[in-house]
Amino acid sequence: MKTYIIRLIYFFIMLGFPLVGYPESDGLNKKLQDKLKMSFQNLTITNVSQSPIDDLYEVYTGSRVLYYYPKSELLVFGEILNSSGISLTQQSLQAEFARRASEIKTGSALKITGISSPDTKEIIEFIDPNCSYCRDWNYLSKKYSPTRKVIFSVKGIDGNSAKKAIHIMCSEDSQTALDQVMFGMIMDEDLRDCEEGRKQLIKHSEIVGKFGVEVTPAFILVQNNNELVKGMQREKLMNYLRGK
Repeated sequence: MKTYIIRLIYFFIMLGFPLVGYPESDGLNKKLQDKLKMSFQNLTITNVSQSPIDDLYEVYTGSRVLYYYPKSELLVFGEILNSSGISLTQQSLQAEFARRASEIKTGSALKITGISSPDTKEIIEFIDPNCSYCRDWNYLSKKYSPTRKVIFSVKGIDGNSAKKAIHIMCSEDSQTALDQVMFGMIMDEDLRDCEEGRKQLIKHSEIVGKFGVEVTPAFILVQNNNELVKGMQREKLMNYLRGK
């Protein structure tokens, strides 16, 4: 027997259940997803898997994981910790993000080639041209020159952030255009527009939706087993770029 703690939003519950080590079949997951969609119609589900607690399932929606108890048709908001205080919820989330990252098709991403070296780091990044922390990241990246795959995370295709993203993707020298936009070196009336840029931004929006990005900047550290980093965590990013 192993004890877990589920921290709920409003209260705490102590549960004593055995650790479950068997995988769920795709067929069972499909049945559970269908049942969840019928019971919770406003829930966007990306994956369902067995949790560490028997008869409790992990339900991935966006960048969150919920817990589903099908016998009583209940969803639980909270976190599972083991007896050492380690968050099994965060471990599961990171594994899910790594799985999604491995499936991302980055062909539509804006590619910025890093320095030619076996040690060059690769980063998939989700940014908004009007995000101040994204500007900080763009400046920091100049120092370490990683290989960057930029995906624009903006709302719609007609807002100011979207227009700046389209301008970048419509430019012949997209890397220079990115710097000009991020450093405020171009006026709104000078932004370019093109059909191809709009199509690329729509593809970016689809990737953002599938991955469940809710904040910018967000990063996938490719050589760290596709670790997801939310927000401008400068120390973590610098350690990654330095190879620490």
